Amino acid sequence: MKSIRVIIADDCSISRRLLNKLLKSEPDIYSIVEVENGSEMISRVLVEEPDLALVDVTMPMVNGIDAVKECITFMPHMKVIFITGHNNYALEAFDVSAVDYIVKPINRERLFCALEKAKQAIYYHRQLERAKIENPKPLHDGRKKLVCRYEGTTFYIAFQNIIFIEKEGRKALIHTPQKVIETNETMSSLLERLDVRFIQSHRSYILNIEQVSEINNIGDSYLARFDNYPERAYISKSNFQRVAHYIERLVSIDTNRSSES
Repeated sequence: MKSIRVIIADDCSISRRLLNKLLKSEPDIYSIVEVENGSEMISRVLVEEPDLALVDVTMPMVNGIDAVKECITFMPHMKVIFITGHNNYALEAFDVSAVDYIVKPINRERLFCALEKAKQAIYYHRQLERAKIENPKPLHDGRKKLVCRYEGTTFYIAFQNIIFIEKEGRKALIHTPQKVIETNETMSSLLERLDVRFIQSHRSYILNIEQVSEINNIGDSYLARFDNYPERAYISKSNFQRVAHYIERLVSIDTNRSSES
């Protein structure tokens, strides 16, 4: 089943064409996007939300390593394979958790070996996501709190009071009924410390599904609305089915637990 979205970032058109041709022979590849510099890569990753990036290190505008560092702040589970003509950037590449580092000229077997490692990592992450949906932890625990800091102040925010979290520039805004709390922490760092009632619906939004009252379609994306709270949160088109299933699954499980008790 074709399921993996790939972006190729390389300023050499010959390398891009060769990689595109090789990838098209892989049955698991769903779509391939090509870009020729690091700045364009960042912009397209925001839109395409790829599972895997094949990245040259030395590109104009923004180099490959810096582009990847920026991308994984909003796509932390994107896998990366560096493919470059230079062998002296390997340590920096693995500092951003690259799956592999391939030195040009591209060897077909070497590339497919790296692709196989990347695919296994992608499928493993998806299995963990499915397991979290199918075997959730109890939702209603009023003792759970998110601890975060901003400009010398430490906040202790009850999970149940978090409506949604929004990325704004390099800050995250935590929406609660009383106020919006700012923090410099990344979305991935916050999501890791939250429980099963929270899901990333968009590169810039994390929802508390217990707070969602309705979801409206607005063209290529969706808006989540909340009871007694005027602000709205976005759900990307690629995440809509996952979010909808997540909400329905957890609401069903929570209802069954309530009827059994």
